Amino acid sequence: MNFASRFYWQLAAVVLVATVLLGLISANKRFEEKVDAYSRTAVAALSARPELTFLLYARDSSALESFQKIALRATGSESSVAWDASGEPLAKTFSKPDDSPVIPGFYAFRDDAAIADATVVLTDSSGGVQEIRFWSALTDSGSSIYATVPIFSSLDPTRPGLTQEDFRRSYAGATHNGSRVVIGYLSLGSPAAGWARTAVLSAWPMITALLIPLLGLLFISLGLRRRLAAPMEELHNFSQQIGSDGASATLNVQAGGELRDVFDALSQLLLRLRRREQEVEAAQKMLTQKADESASTLSLREQELKQATEEISAAKDRLHRASYYDSLTSLPNRVLFNEQFRKLLSVRERDGRYLALVLVNLNNFRRINESLGHSIGDQILALVAQRLIGCVRASDVLATRPDGAASEPGVARIGGDEFTLVLNMLEKPDAAGPVAQRVMDALAEPCSIDGQDISLTASIGISIAPNDGDSVEELLRAAAAAMHHGRISRSSGFVYYNRDMDTSAVGQFRLEIELRKALERNQLRLHYQPQVDTFDGSIVGAEALLRWEHPEFGLVPPYQFIPVAEELGMMRELGDWVLMEACRQLQAFSARGLELPRIAVNVSAMEVSHDFVQRVWGVLETYGLKPSRLELGLSEGVLDDANPQLASNVRALGRYGRLSVAGQFWYGGCAPGLPGHFALDEIKLDRRFVSQCDRPGDNGKLAKAIVAMADSLKMRPLAEGVETPGEYRFLSAIGVRAMQGYLFSSR
Repeated sequence: MNFASRFYWQLAAVVLVATVLLGLISANKRFEEKVDAYSRTAVAALSARPELTFLLYARDSSALESFQKIALRATGSESSVAWDASGEPLAKTFSKPDDSPVIPGFYAFRDDAAIADATVVLTDSSGGVQEIRFWSALTDSGSSIYATVPIFSSLDPTRPGLTQEDFRRSYAGATHNGSRVVIGYLSLGSPAAGWARTAVLSAWPMITALLIPLLGLLFISLGLRRRLAAPMEELHNFSQQIGSDGASATLNVQAGGELRDVFDALSQLLLRLRRREQEVEAAQKMLTQKADESASTLSLREQELKQATEEISAAKDRLHRASYYDSLTSLPNRVLFNEQFRKLLSVRERDGRYLALVLVNLNNFRRINESLGHSIGDQILALVAQRLIGCVRASDVLATRPDGAASEPGVARIGGDEFTLVLNMLEKPDAAGPVAQRVMDALAEPCSIDGQDISLTASIGISIAPNDGDSVEELLRAAAAAMHHGRISRSSGFVYYNRDMDTSAVGQFRLEIELRKALERNQLRLHYQPQVDTFDGSIVGAEALLRWEHPEFGLVPPYQFIPVAEELGMMRELGDWVLMEACRQLQAFSARGLELPRIAVNVSAMEVSHDFVQRVWGVLETYGLKPSRLELGLSEGVLDDANPQLASNVRALGRYGRLSVAGQFWYGGCAPGLPGHFALDEIKLDRRFVSQCDRPGDNGKLAKAIVAMADSLKMRPLAEGVETPGEYRFLSAIGVRAMQGYLFSSR
């Protein structure tokens, strides 16, 4: 069958399907109109019939049947059922008792309809209720349409002694009281299949009207098919000829119009194909010549390939170096450490001796990078690597270089500022202690980089195989737990791992997680401790004390979470929050009429970055506060920091002339000359100097010395942690005027 024939029959099929669909749509519309008309007829025939209302009230079945027969004739129905208000059947009537349909129950008719609404449902031959659809009615000869109409009464149906005359008068308005109740229902049924067939017959005129122009279209298409058949047949033969003869085939078709244009285009295409064949033949000849020429250069290419192979081999060596060695320190990286450490563990199992893993982590290295720059930080890491190499034996070899030479003995860099030392063939676990001590001593030596003297400290954790684990992961985890325990406890030496540290490490890890969420969950609080002028009893300021109120941990003291915040690099974020909250509270105090002269906020070295002055000034402008009302308490870590940029920032705060800067002095703190160097306004006596200063001992002497130094530098002394009257009297006697502590406030 050619294209024209297929097109013709497909068009005929489309015409037939379209005719049938349009007919069905028309029949469905007629069916729906008839159902709607039947519902309206039933409602009109049964509404406002006082005798029906009375019969339902009297529950007179025989009289109801007589009324139903009248209703059947009036509406053209075949069955009727009368129901009381609760859905109990009172009477049934059929126009054809011998062929009565199956009638479902009352609630099948009503479903979820409102009490006062009329309903229309479609039932099948078995009495089941389904959605009213034309196709269901057409295919089921026993289907019926039932209209259920509520019967209303304006009388109270519970009142005894009602007569039919009462119902007539109520409809006439004589006793109508303005309210209506449903006293029962009447269902009228009519065969739906007959309606559906009638709807189909009524659609035939439309189908006929549509079919005539469609048939005309088919005849026109038949003529077009005959006109196209001959050229298409020739085109079909031409395609088969192309398959056998190729581009040498010829096309001779008698056609006109657009078909002529198509066939002319095909002829031109054949002509171009013939020319292309000639060009391909010429290209093949040229290709053969070029292949001969290329053979002479093949040996040269082989030499180039050999050279490229050698370069690839060298690149592989460089890649191996980059994959297994740290580019900064040339030490084995974590990948090579894991591989070789597993081998050492397997060797240890055979010889039965101990193996120690020493994990070294530099303290405050993040601050070195942030304050001095990453370039100096890289130089420090390289210097640390060289010092660690000098602390281990040459027999503790972790890996070999790609060229076969021995690598750095036992030292690897597995993270940013984390190094490992592997001590092999130990007679006893305690043998790792001297090496760890040598590491501590080596790192404690000051290092000079770019003219700056930098002191380093480290936290060291030691795990022993097989006591603490038999795998790389277990030993690393144990050493990390010991190192972390030493850092949290501020141990000045190395720490051996023990099992009790696991619980502490888990708790510390959870503390770190919760601290990251403390700000966004609004768990941080500031407690304000007043600073009292003991000469006149006035409050000269208040110190903002940071507290963490956790719903599960309770009130977490600063000495627990501040070191964690420093390790996580959160001090700037916490410091900014404390500064903003303290200034906001100071503004709130002023708004309520409480004029607090100033508020003190403690500042750590990690907060004093290059933009610290601008941040402080921005907060003051935000809350409209004078700089003299803000006091920044600088720890000895700020004053003793060797970073020139940090010292410049502190002096910049003093140049404002409106910011009160206080220095705190601790045991082993900054040198006595530094307060004068930074031109501070106030010196705070820490609680450790104040405690029991009124009793014989060093504290009283130190307190007197600090007050004397403050007088010579023209700075105000302020005592923290004053708790007893004796301490208060002693401090007042030596010239301390401003004090704070539990003696004045419990916070």
